[in-house]
Amino acid sequence: MTAAHDKRVAELLAAEDQQQRQDYEDLLALGIPGALASRLSGYTPPPAPDVPES
Repeated sequence: MTAAHDKRVAELLAAEDQQQRQDYEDLLALGIPGALASRLSGYTPPPAPDVPES
């Protein structure tokens, strides 16, 4: 039963993460700045990769 419960919890958390990301992207599409979109949606985007200067 614990394995089934753990699997279900993982599924719910993954669905919540996906919803937060979609909310974030929708807010960005509406022109909301990234920091505010992150705060409103609860989604924290990964840090931007370091781009070496040429």
